[in-house]
Amino acid sequence: MTLSSIGLIQGRLFPKYIDQLQVFPDKTWKKEINILREIGFDYIELLWDKKKSIKQIWEIQDQFLLHSKIQAHSICLDSITFQNSSNSIINEIDDVIRTFGKKTPSILVIPLLGKVGINSFGKLKDFIANVNMHNVIKSIKEYNIKLAIEI
Repeated sequence: MTLSSIGLIQGRLFPKYIDQLQVFPDKTWKKEINILREIGFDYIELLWDKKKSIKQIWEIQDQFLLHSKIQAHSICLDSITFQNSSNSIINEIDDVIRTFGKKTPSILVIPLLGKVGINSFGKLKDFIANVNMHNVIKSIKEYNIKLAIEI
C-alpha cells in the first residue's frame, strides 16, 4: 500500500500514553520505522519537549531517513507551552532555529496552548505582528522555514 505525501504527527504510530497529547515514542520509534515504511508513510513530525538533546533529535532524523527514506519535515516545539509571554515564545523559536541551523525541519509547529494559549483573533494578530517584527523572521526566511500555528 502506498500513500501519497502522507505523514504522521509526532512520529507516533501507536500512542502508548493515551492520556497525553504530546508524546514522541522514545522507546519504540526504532521498531516503528519498518511499520511506517510498510504502510507507506512519507514523513513524520518530530516532537521537541527539551527532554531530548539536539543530538538525539538529529539521530532520530538521520535514522528515519537512513533506514526508511521517511523524512522529518516538521517538529512540534512543545517546549513553547511552558513559556509565559509572546516574546518568550518568539525567543524560543529563534533559539531552536539557531540551534538546529541548516538542519532545522522545514515546518515548526508552534502550539499556542496552555499558559500561552491564544483564544481570540486580536491575540493571534498581535502574535503574528510580533513574529514579523522580531529578528527571528530573518532566520525563518533564510532557512525557508514555515511556522504552523496550533491553537
